Amino acid sequence: MQVFPWRKLLVSASIAFLTLPAFSSLAFACMGCVMLKHPGCVVTFSPDGKFLASANAYKRTGRGRVYRKTVEIWQVPKLNLWKRLPEGQMVCSIAFSPDGKLLAVGGENGFVSLWKLPEGKRLKRFKINRATIWHRLSNYIRSIAFSPDGKLLAAGTRNGEIYLWDLTKGRLVSVLSTNKGIGQTVASVAFSPDGKRLAALPGGRLFQIWQVSKRQLLGEWEHNVNCFQVAFSADGRKVIGAGYSFIVCDASNGKTITMTHLVGHYSPPGGVSLDGRYLAMIAHSRISVKVCRTSDLKEIWRKENHSLKLMLSLNRWAEGVEKRLGLPATKLFPYPEIPFAFGFAFSRDNRWLALGFDDGSVRIWRIR
Repeated sequence: MQVFPWRKLLVSASIAFLTLPAFSSLAFACMGCVMLKHPGCVVTFSPDGKFLASANAYKRTGRGRVYRKTVEIWQVPKLNLWKRLPEGQMVCSIAFSPDGKLLAVGGENGFVSLWKLPEGKRLKRFKINRATIWHRLSNYIRSIAFSPDGKLLAAGTRNGEIYLWDLTKGRLVSVLSTNKGIGQTVASVAFSPDGKRLAALPGGRLFQIWQVSKRQLLGEWEHNVNCFQVAFSADGRKVIGAGYSFIVCDASNGKTITMTHLVGHYSPPGGVSLDGRYLAMIAHSRISVKVCRTSDLKEIWRKENHSLKLMLSLNRWAEGVEKRLGLPATKLFPYPEIPFAFGFAFSRDNRWLALGFDDGSVRIWRIR
């Protein structure tokens, strides 16, 4: 008797829903809950490109999931383990300082840790103490970024706030509210190249620009997109957003320059290069990863997962055999378990591209 493939149907329906242009901020907030429970694998390169820092909440074993609360630093490109930092909380965001001497780590318990490198010593730990009815969710730090001069650290939280710390004085200097209520996760924060402005992405479709010195909101614009990351162009005149959609808008007035809803691919957090020149995407099927120019979305690099492509083809063939002959062919060629691609990272020189998955695995490619 044929068993109806409910799992495949649900996966297909979920992908179709997530790629809808009208995918709501409420759904994005729910995605934030999933990210909190299983933050996946976040990755970031050191400024010189010689090291890759990664953190994942768990790894899969034969007995299920083993939860982890550490940060690993790997040598590039062979990914030999260099240091393991005992962070003590499930990590959701990491960033190197511009000089590479500090690593900032934010996580589910509302702590931001500053680790000194190469010693691997924790220098400071900032704590967010703003209790709400959301309890644990309110302290969830989703995004983090250093200012270009390394003097300020910005962190976006689950409940729509942005914390600014002065690292030279070691104290909190401001809390910026996105004023959109509980559930608007600040998915991404990014300083302009001159460090005078801060871009924020609360809720996945609202773009905000803040003046850093006066802590004032310069402008906010809502677009019909669904993004995970915001970034400035190299000249600071444009703001780029990417996720299930891709958008470039004027940083002064929010006017859309170009916008498209990505078809067949999506760009996880970190998919925009640090200089805003390139966009990394992965197919929903996870059979290919590609890099395009943000100026015209022309593909410049692609990598195919041929083994996964073969397994998917064999599974489709097996399903056909079961349907026509009633033989249990899918037992020989089951549908492969495919991890969710959680976060990209470009090296500063755009030479390397890394991708972290929710099972804790990391892939790295030389793209230039």
